Amino acid sequence: MKKLVATLIATSMLVGMGTVSAQASHDVTVTIPQVMMIRIVDGSNAAASNPGVIFDIAADAYAALFENAGTGGPLSSTSAQNFGDVRVFSTATWRVNVSASETGAAWEGLSLADISVEPSETPGTNVEREVDEWNLATTANLFAGAATRGWRSLGFSGADYILTVNGQESGTYTASVTYTIAAP
Repeated sequence: MKKLVATLIATSMLVGMGTVSAQASHDVTVTIPQVMMIRIVDGSNAAASNPGVIFDIAADAYAALFENAGTGGPLSSTSAQNFGDVRVFSTATWRVNVSASETGAAWEGLSLADISVEPSETPGTNVEREVDEWNLATTANLFAGAATRGWRSLGFSGADYILTVNGQESGTYTASVTYTIAAP
């Protein structure tokens, strides 16, 4: 009987002290890569397929006046194919610049500096325009910003391209234009 009483006392003491517990722990590591993306979108904000800007002097009567009179002047693009906007997405601080190169036949009487962009829209949230306008020969940073929290507009499209002619150009000129997003 003494044994039974001693066992009951010991058991009640353990129950009175609470439940004995054990713990295990581990670390959680989250790695989120820095993401910077840029894309040209069409008029419906979908990624553009084969975007382009066309200056067709024969199709633009105003341009033809300059061409015929030989006085030169600025000409708006005739059409912007699948080029409704340029948008950026970034999880970090970024900058955008432009590079262009002449392609196709030799460029005589015209240069990349004769093609400029004058943005007509206000850039989106967290986007700062560093220059008001630029030409395709520039090496300056055009835009800068912080994390965008989604896609943000740079505020220009193919319709914002302007060609300055002197009235003595002829031929077909083609250039490849690249907008690049990168860390500062």
